[in-house]
Amino acid sequence: MKYLAILFVCVSIASFNSTAQDTEAEASKPSSAKAENQYKALNLLEQLQLFQYAQDYRNKCVRPSESFYYALGVLEKKISDEGTQPSSEDIRGIVTSVIDKIQAVKGKSKIERPELEFASSSKVLSGLEETSEQCIEQTLNYFNDLSDKYAALSEGKEFSSDTSALSAYLEAKSRLLLRSYSIETNEYRLHPDTDIFTLDGYTEFMFRVYQFMVASNALMAEPELKQKQREELMSSFQQIKEARKKIEKDFGVFNGLQLVFKLAKDEEGKPVDFSTDFKKQKEAINEYVDIFYPFIEEINAQVESPEVDLNKVAQLMLRLDNLLTLHERRVSKVRVEVTKTLAAMITQAK
Repeated sequence: MKYLAILFVCVSIASFNSTAQDTEAEASKPSSAKAENQYKALNLLEQLQLFQYAQDYRNKCVRPSESFYYALGVLEKKISDEGTQPSSEDIRGIVTSVIDKIQAVKGKSKIERPELEFASSSKVLSGLEETSEQCIEQTLNYFNDLSDKYAALSEGKEFSSDTSALSAYLEAKSRLLLRSYSIETNEYRLHPDTDIFTLDGYTEFMFRVYQFMVASNALMAEPELKQKQREELMSSFQQIKEARKKIEKDFGVFNGLQLVFKLAKDEEGKPVDFSTDFKKQKEAINEYVDIFYPFIEEINAQVESPEVDLNKVAQLMLRLDNLLTLHERRVSKVRVEVTKTLAAMITQAK
């Protein structure tokens, strides 16, 4: 019991360190109330309500473009194996199938909010719903635009170089994910039932990534504001670098908790160790981040060069959008595993 008491103290300490922006109301609560809230948090782990709520909104808009990138990958492999060139009809067929998926998503009802006392205001949460609808609408416009372009190409007409639909799609999608990660990060830091059992550093990192995407898109869409956008992008890139360091801190906290738990179980003659699980999960998250992070660095390098090649920036952003789209599904699975490991650890500690 002595070590379990230490465990709860460590939870409280770690929570304080990860919630430097707590509201005055939270900070003014008596320590006993805080401890009670932390204890309640142990029963909420397996529900994954907050994470799932934000993830559902991301998935609703990300899945159609994920289908598109996946289909293009299959087509590319087929071309590589057979040594043939794709027809415009091949690609148009892929685009049409994605449009059908988007139309199906548009008809679905709104995502229900979990039964939680949200730290975010109703206005902020409603904004998530609005940006989700905007993302779906602009994604549909973008793929309709692609379909029209490939139709023109198949008829021997000139392929339009207009990128306005692409720009609007990247803007809407980035703002949705920016908002969802912002809400998730703030909730984890402010909500007494969730803040320690999260990947707080990761959510902030992704928030900064999509902030960078918004700034990059603005540069591509409005080159006349180049100097202003350069400054915003360089600042955004620095924030990404700082936030990435916090991913390590997440797992530092988790490992600290599991070490205290291990000591408690060792004393009881029931050895157990979750450090291997956390190590694998950290390595997986870093691996997925390492896939797309170089493209962020390349875009930043373009911004820092004397002359920005906007065509190059556009190509890099499309590639980055592709990788980030796939990243969302991959890392969501790892985040569920992290939460399950924490839940298992705490369950055994009771």
